[in-house]
Amino acid sequence: MSVVEKKEFEHVDKLLHTIVQLNPRIKYLYIFGGMILSNKHSNLPKALAILEKGIKQYPDDFKMRIYAALSHLSLDSNYLEAAKLLKPIIRNPKTPSYIKNFIPSLLSKGGDKNGALLFLVQNYFESESPLNKGVLFKKIIHLSSSPLNPMKIEKVKSTLLSMEKDPKSTFIYFEKLKKLLII
Repeated sequence: MSVVEKKEFEHVDKLLHTIVQLNPRIKYLYIFGGMILSNKHSNLPKALAILEKGIKQYPDDFKMRIYAALSHLSLDSNYLEAAKLLKPIIRNPKTPSYIKNFIPSLLSKGGDKNGALLFLVQNYFESESPLNKGVLFKKIIHLSSSPLNPMKIEKVKSTLLSMEKDPKSTFIYFEKLKKLLII
């Protein structure tokens, strides 16, 4: 029976680090190591160490960054660190939209509602899908510190439309959005 079948991963990190030192360009070793080692909470720091080495070799690989972000969340619920790991792949066309929409949630849970709003508004303007725009709009509304009445929701909508029409005044409209949402 193999080490993987027995789920005995105590020394796998040493083996992976040795192989990675010999050939740092074997992409799937990093992903494999991150997945296998994150199977047990006590091994999460080892999983993160392997994944961080992989991210240095493959900075645009969104899967590796996702595994690292999820490992951070499992280890210490560090939402801001998880968001920081995912931010560099926001412009990667291969990054799925659900990952791009996950970053604002991490920022918000980590206490950075301004950062979350900025990401949501940016994704809202870049989205060509009416369905995705609707989802993003709902997330923008949910950032509010208190429930919004229909009149305020309409003001948020009109502010977003104004931002879209007048990109030069984005900062002014962004501040207005923050006030409307009480962020």
